[in-house]
Amino acid sequence: MKNLGAPPAGGDHGKLKRIFLAVILIAFALRIWGIWFGFPYLYQSDEPNEVLRALRLGMGDFDFSRTAKGGYFYLLFVEYGIFFVVLKLFNVVKGVLDFAYFFVREPWPFYLIGRVTTAVLGTLTVVFTYRLGTRTYGKVVGLAAAGFLAVDQLHVRYSHYATVDVPMTLLVVISILFACRILEDGKRKNYILAGLFTGLAAMTKLPGGLVVLPVFLAHCFTVKREGGGLRAFFLEKRLFLYGAVAALVFLAGNPGFLVHIADNLKGVLRIFADTGTGGGFVDTGELRPPPNRFLYYLDSLADSMGWALFAIAVLGLFYAFLKRRQTDIMFGSFVTVFFLMLALSKHPSSTTRAMSFP
Repeated sequence: MKNLGAPPAGGDHGKLKRIFLAVILIAFALRIWGIWFGFPYLYQSDEPNEVLRALRLGMGDFDFSRTAKGGYFYLLFVEYGIFFVVLKLFNVVKGVLDFAYFFVREPWPFYLIGRVTTAVLGTLTVVFTYRLGTRTYGKVVGLAAAGFLAVDQLHVRYSHYATVDVPMTLLVVISILFACRILEDGKRKNYILAGLFTGLAAMTKLPGGLVVLPVFLAHCFTVKREGGGLRAFFLEKRLFLYGAVAALVFLAGNPGFLVHIADNLKGVLRIFADTGTGGGFVDTGELRPPPNRFLYYLDSLADSMGWALFAIAVLGLFYAFLKRRQTDIMFGSFVTVFFLMLALSKHPSSTTRAMSFP
C-alpha cells in the first residue's frame, strides 16, 4: 500500500519530475544566498553554541551541561576535522593548538561551514517533505508541500544559521516518514529506523521528541489492523524496540541528560510554570506583560508562513480531522499537540542583539 491517503495523481511524470527539481533548486538557492551575511559579526545569539561545542569536542572537552539542545555539533565536529586536515595539508596549521589559534584569528570559516551545512539540511527537508507528501497523499500533494516549504520565509531564514532548529525539523520529518512505513507494513526495521531518527531529533532539540506521538499512533493503527487487543497497543515487542532504540540513541549522544537528570526533570516542569512575571516575556531587555499565548503563536505562525498559506494550513487541519483517515489523525494530532505545548509553556525570550565573534 504505497499511498495511505488519496490515490497517486496521474499526468506527465516527466513534467512532475522537472517541477520537483525546480522546487529543490529554488529551495537551495534561497537558503544559500547571502549565507555569508554579517561577517565579521554574528546577529544570531545561538550560533556559537554548536560551533564552540564542536571545537571543544575536538580539544577533548565534552560539554555535559547543555542537554536541551545538541547533536548537531557532532556533524560539525566531523566537518571541522576535515577542515583541519585540509589546512594541515596546505601547511596553514601545524597541529590542534595551531588550529585553535586559527579559529581565534579567523572564526568566520567555521561559521560559514556551519551555515552551509544548515542550508543543505534545510534543502533536504524540502526533499523529504516531498517524499512524505507523495507517500501519503500522492505526487501533486507532495509537490505542493515541498513548494510551500521551499519558500517559507521562516524556514529559509533559519536555514542561514548554524543552529539546531533546521536539523531537528529534518529529523522529525524523517521520523514521521518511517511512522508512515510502520503504518504500511508494520515491519520491525521501520520501528528501529523510526526509533533511530526519533532519538536523533530529541537529541538535536528536545521538543523533537514529540514525534513519538505520530509513531505511537501508527503503531496503534498497525496493531488494530493485525487484530491485536488493547494489551498489544502498549506491550507489543516492536513498540518496546522502538522506544529502546530512541532512548539509547538519545542518551548515547546526550549523556549530560543523565548526569543532570534532576535538574532536567525540574526544567521540564518549569516549562509550564508561572515565573511570577506573567511568563517572563522579554523584549530588548525589558519585562512586560505577554500577550495571549495562543494568539501570540498563531500570529507568529501567520507572519512566518504568510496569511494565505496559514489559512490553507488551518483549513487543511480542519479537513483532516473531518476526514479522519489514519494519516490525517497522525499528522493532525502531532501539529495540534506541538502547538499546544508551545502555547501552554512560558514565553521565550525575544531579545535581539548583535553579537561579535568570541
